[in-house]
Amino acid sequence: YLDGFFNELGIKLERQSFEIPGYHKPGVNLVAHIGTNPELPVILLGSHYDTTPIAQGAEDDGSGMALMLECARYFAPLRDKVNLVFAFFDLEEAENPAVAKVRREAGLELGIFDENYIYSKLEYMDIENSLMPMFVSGEPLGESCRRAVDNSGAAGNMREYLERIAEAMSGFVKPNGFGENGLLGSFNWVESNPDVISNLAGAIIYDEVGVASDIPHSGQISDTSLFEIAELNGVDPAADIGNYIVMVSNSAASALADTVKQSAKSEGLPYAGFAPDMDYISMLKSPVRYLLFADNAPFWEKDIPTVFFTDTGHGMRGKYGHTRADTVEHMNFDFLAKLTRTTIDTIERFYGI
Repeated sequence: YLDGFFNELGIKLERQSFEIPGYHKPGVNLVAHIGTNPELPVILLGSHYDTTPIAQGAEDDGSGMALMLECARYFAPLRDKVNLVFAFFDLEEAENPAVAKVRREAGLELGIFDENYIYSKLEYMDIENSLMPMFVSGEPLGESCRRAVDNSGAAGNMREYLERIAEAMSGFVKPNGFGENGLLGSFNWVESNPDVISNLAGAIIYDEVGVASDIPHSGQISDTSLFEIAELNGVDPAADIGNYIVMVSNSAASALADTVKQSAKSEGLPYAGFAPDMDYISMLKSPVRYLLFADNAPFWEKDIPTVFFTDTGHGMRGKYGHTRADTVEHMNFDFLAKLTRTTIDTIERFYGI
């Protein structure tokens, strides 16, 4: 589909493959470039095109992809006035395929899973779930996994199962395993495209941006103290109405973020803007670390001006991500259109169109 879409615009869609150690198939990022003046600074728009195995993927992250395609359609006739990269990242979702393969094979062999890959005992699920904090510790994942397994209290076949997973992750040295066990495509793209990075004025990343509602308590924000550190435009924390977009920007992106906010206001898009003055590691170890659990992470790590959009995702407002219910019926297309127009206006302001 993407090939046909960009072909109609007269734009080549490039496949950028990358190897996954221990796995037989490469990952593939899909990248298109709209711009004929290489002297102009680059703005990157990014989303991921993979989803979890059981999910339909409309919200996560078909919504981000749809926005980007509309932006590509709009700017294709203006290619002499812009310098845009459209990056569709592979393997954003949580688990490295090589680790997933070990998990499946060991789980079946040792009786942790039945033939349908469902836990054969609830206690097995409880033990594995108890290890989940290792993925958000901000420490090298190989080390935190080893420590979590040692402290798990698991015995017998369950211990052997966890040992094999720990061995599969032993070489993961990045904080939380980002770029090794999730976010593989975006981290690889940042490392593999130094020429683009050197001319990159900013990255705008989208992940789960299509769910919104004007009904009170539809925001489902469990910790309203977060709003105390946010710049709010058209957002009423007390009413908890989920009709706004969350915008997360790093300190390097202050100018780009200001432009985005001007555009959002002109398009009537409510937003909650978060701009933590923290470097990458500090963010991963902070109470708001989950604001980096997406493809904005590798750009933040390199101190590239980065703005990240989300509707708060399946953990809060939307309950459909990573499930079979993640279908177009739950999308709010008026809301998505406002964010699309906000992006277009931002780009036009940036390039002086």
